Amino acid sequence: MTLSPKEQGQLRGALINAYGSPPAVVLADIGLPPAVIPAGNLDPVTAWLQIIQNIAAGGPVDFPTLIGRALEDFPVNPVLVELQGRCAPPTPPPEPAAGPGEPRRDPYGVSTNVQAFFLASGEEERHVIMAKLGDLEPRLRSGTNSTILLEFASTDVERVMAILDPLPLEWTLVAPGEPAYLISHLIGVGPDGRRFRLGDLPAAMRVEDVTASVLSEYPSAGGSRRAVADRVLSNGQGERMRPDQTLHEAGVRDGEQVRVGYETNAGAVNPALRFEALTRARNQLLEFTAANGWGLAAESAEAATAYEVTFTRASFGPPPPPAGPVLVHEHHVLIEFGPDFPQSAPTVFWLSPIFHPNVFPNYDSDRAQARPQLRGYVCLGELEEAYQPGFDLGDLCLTLLDIAGFGNYSLQVPTGDVVRTDSGLVVMGSGNALDVAAAAWVRDNQGELAAIGGRLLDPPGPDPARRGYRPRMEPFHG
Repeated sequence: MTLSPKEQGQLRGALINAYGSPPAVVLADIGLPPAVIPAGNLDPVTAWLQIIQNIAAGGPVDFPTLIGRALEDFPVNPVLVELQGRCAPPTPPPEPAAGPGEPRRDPYGVSTNVQAFFLASGEEERHVIMAKLGDLEPRLRSGTNSTILLEFASTDVERVMAILDPLPLEWTLVAPGEPAYLISHLIGVGPDGRRFRLGDLPAAMRVEDVTASVLSEYPSAGGSRRAVADRVLSNGQGERMRPDQTLHEAGVRDGEQVRVGYETNAGAVNPALRFEALTRARNQLLEFTAANGWGLAAESAEAATAYEVTFTRASFGPPPPPAGPVLVHEHHVLIEFGPDFPQSAPTVFWLSPIFHPNVFPNYDSDRAQARPQLRGYVCLGELEEAYQPGFDLGDLCLTLLDIAGFGNYSLQVPTGDVVRTDSGLVVMGSGNALDVAAAAWVRDNQGELAAIGGRLLDPPGPDPARRGYRPRMEPFHG
């Protein structure tokens, strides 16, 4: 089966983006004879062009074999997946069943043995790595021009970690049963809109490693703010990813954009007029709520100064005495734009019952009775400090979703004072805890938060099976 000239060009572009220059291990795996392997001093475009022209002319290797081998390394590359569908590969002979002690493989490079990706920029470096790991009986599974994937004759993650830890190598460990493939490249978008190309990312790499790599270009921008990363969907909307997720778990695919910034941080063009700013805010809310299935109500059709958004997320409502908090799922939140908008941030009030440290009690309580004008007021962290006139209301909605799910909360106390009342509640000074009862409950019931996917105050250390290096990155101007 051959490919049209246009499809050959698509294949060449995908291979250049994925591998750069043709890796020797790939050419050996597909059975390309040494006589037709391009010279090592050729640029990637010319080298892949020669290989594809040789295949198109009826060479010893066919396109399905080349595409199939590339998909072993990059199974979520959309161009390779599409081209594979256009040229059905020949039916391979059945593989023999794995014998005793032999690794069993499944899609996405999964194995019953421990595997690891290593940064290695040349044959000499690869030989050095293999020699250092002789006790683990490494086997080369695949490689690109900057990484190799090794499979070890062991299912013991702790043993492999103990051997790898002291060595001056950069690696990402893949536990038995975890996916072991590469994402050829992502486009990281920084807080100021600059774009970076990140290449050869193991699917087992954590989102926080990608975030840290992009933010390394902004060493003093974030202060104490929490870094966040959104996977940019095809409609342009952001999908918030957890920092402890792997790229595979987050559903990240080849060539996608990952928008990185700081929680509630903003940056855009300053609207000239208040009417334009209100219109822009309305459009942003309409776009976000329509794309994510939220409800939206406003007091007027244009340039409204208040909106009520409705969404669902597992959370906790105020406890009926003497019981604990109850699960709630539906949320109603009011977003108000004051007379100083867009020069000042919008004000947010939670209308539906919620039991959250950073939401002023909106249920029957002493605090709510003493200051009824603050019922449901939401502390948005450093939004007031980081706010800029071009703040995207879609990002604010993501913050509300995080607040509801306890992915965003703070128990910080500037004074460090802790007082225990007669009822046993911990009152935390004058910090960010607007609801001191909720703050006490959150601190003492972290398991409840974990059950709904909330963020823990003291998260466990990194899963050793997913320890990873930061991806290599370069400026991108495409």
